This record gives sequence, C-alpha cells and structure tokens, in this order.
Amino acid sequence: MPFFEPTDLTPLPPLTWPGRSLPIWSRGEGERLLLVLPGYRQTLSTWTRWLPEAPPGWRLLLLGLPGTVEPVDAAALAWQPSDWQGLRDALEARFAPQNLICLGYSLGGRLLLNWLSQARNGLHTILLVSPDGLVPSLGERWFLYRRGGYTALRWLIARPEAAKTWADRLFRWGVMNKSGHYFAMRQLRDPEGLRLGLVTVRYYLKAKPQALVLSKLGNSNTVDVRLIWGKEDRVRPLEQSERLQEWFPRIEFRQVSGGHTWPESHPELFRNWVLESLNKG
Repeated sequence: MPFFEPTDLTPLPPLTWPGRSLPIWSRGEGERLLLVLPGYRQTLSTWTRWLPEAPPGWRLLLLGLPGTVEPVDAAALAWQPSDWQGLRDALEARFAPQNLICLGYSLGGRLLLNWLSQARNGLHTILLVSPDGLVPSLGERWFLYRRGGYTALRWLIARPEAAKTWADRLFRWGVMNKSGHYFAMRQLRDPEGLRLGLVTVRYYLKAKPQALVLSKLGNSNTVDVRLIWGKEDRVRPLEQSERLQEWFPRIEFRQVSGGHTWPESHPELFRNWVLESLNKG
C-alpha cells in the first residue's frame, strides 16, 4: 500500500550515492537548502500542509528516509559515518547549496542527531521538532522494556483479534490513552504496519542509547540548535528536551500548546517558526 498521496511537492529524481537511493520532493528553487527528515511513516500530504512556501532564495527538500516514507530497513536505519558523508556529498553534487539547514521531526530528529555525532561535515544549524530517542537511560530495566515490546509485537502480528481485545482492555483500564488506542487500532488493521513496527523495534533494540550519541558531540560544539516541543506531548514528553538543552550551549528552545503532532493542529505556527529559523540563517 503506498504511503503517499499526490501533492504539490515536486518529485525529483532519487538522491543516490554508493549503496543508497532515496526519493526526494522539492518546493522552491533557491540555492539555499532546507533538508527535511520526516517522522515515522509520515505522508507527503502531511508535509504539504506543514511546510511553508519556499522563501526567495530557498529550496525546501523532503528526504524519503528508510523508516519514514519507505518500508523500514533496519540495516539502513543504522547508518554509518560514510552514509552521512555520502548524503552530504550527494546534496553538494546535485544542488551545490550556499547554505544548508536541516530539520528533523520525531524519528527524523533522532537520525539528524546521529548525523551530527558521526559526521558533522558542514552542519551549522539544525531545527528539531520533538526528536525521538532522548528517553533517560533506565539501565537493565529499559532493555527489558524494549525486549518486552518486541516480544509483544510479534505476538500481535500472529494474533490480531486477541490483540484488539487487549488494546480495548488497556484503554478501559486507563493504561492506554485515547490517542494510543486509536494508533493501536489503526496499526492492527494494517498487517504491513505491524511488520514495519516489528523491524523498527528490532532496530531500537540494537541502537545505542541517545546519551552516548550526544556525548560524542561534546558540550563545546558550535552547532546552532532551534528546538520546539509540544507541552502536552505524551509520545515524547517535554522533560526529554532537558537533555538537549544540557548538551547544546547554542540552543533556542520554545514550547507550544499541543501534543506530539501539534503542527497538524497549528500548521500556521509551525510554518512561521520554520520561516523565522530560515531568516536567521
């Protein structure tokens, strides 16, 4: 089932480098580039609503990362420094940007932080929207929670009807909130979505704690970070933003009303924030 609907974001030939080929979509034709790393399984129509029109001199480029707009490839998610360098070289060869700013939402934000930790190469400004992967380390308990989630997901795939019954019970007992219940029901109706979730959880079991990723940056880096977070975010609680504020001395932090997908209910606020960030360069 395709994840994308036709939109006014213009499809371009895939961005390729050795071992990689990723779809891209563009708005604007300027020499300064905003590269957008989307969240898990987001659609083109979502970013059509969220992204502003490209200001003069700017091109807005949506990158189809594995695990976001393509079926999840666990190996591709665990990119190495050579992959990030290849992406940077491919952007340079195709667009020769005078200025590059990267925006990462949720999973895209986590990958952007990984990029910074492994191959900073020319990244001076990043925009983060409720990035993933900043859960404080819980040691062995956290590993057991993740392993339990992986086991539960395998069980859900094999027994979708029983899984629906348990999701209803968790909602009635107050363990699962309304948005979580809705998401679970939607995923259970989509076997492919469950398989994608299984591979994603497998990736997270192998992933390094984000604290280790951040520690590679040091607290004396010169990257300008603009961070925005929904106050009522239950997917990525607001408290997780404290980790980033500790690690980046040059950070602008802003709180807004809403949950994890607050740009959906406040698209104008999101577009204005992006435009303000681009104007600051």
